[in-house]
Amino acid sequence: MMESLDKYVEERMLDCETFVAKHNYPFLLIESATPPDQKRFTVSTQVAAMAPDLLNRLEELNRLEERGWRLHHKLIDYALVPITKKAINPFKERISLGRTNLSDIVIPDSRISKRHACFIYDEQKKRFTISDLGSTNGTTINSFPLEPRKEYELFFGDTISFGQFTTRFLNSQQVWNILQTALVKLPGKGGQNDDGTGN
Repeated sequence: MMESLDKYVEERMLDCETFVAKHNYPFLLIESATPPDQKRFTVSTQVAAMAPDLLNRLEELNRLEERGWRLHHKLIDYALVPITKKAINPFKERISLGRTNLSDIVIPDSRISKRHACFIYDEQKKRFTISDLGSTNGTTINSFPLEPRKEYELFFGDTISFGQFTTRFLNSQQVWNILQTALVKLPGKGGQNDDGTGN
């Protein structure tokens, strides 16, 4: 599930060890695929079905501002995607990515194929690989195009592109590090946590 970065900012208060234990899986950090000359949250045919999610996002951002914070402008259009399986899907070692709800990781964009790619975890070697499933717009690792249906090893920090979506493959410690600089205190406001204390 794609979630805006502000869904996780409250967890910046956790120490790194606790955060890593809670999120014991890798993430994709997805950069905005919206052209820079378009306004954020512009409703098009493609995103109309996502309106409830956008409203929830606005509510999250408003809640942060009421408490004296805003998300750093460089991160405001980013999304975090846990690389995890849906309980209903078979093939335990494979985590699928595509634009339909049948995928484990859903990116609802027409430039993403219905079955675009999959992540494979090797329990013995403790490593992740990725395979393009014959997608229309292809998959790249660090700008290197993947041959369809061939496995490629992933390393944390790699840049993976699915069609027009540029992502980074991160472990939970790297995500925690990003969250430490995710918030900016608004001028004239103290910046409070959920418990009312300052930060």
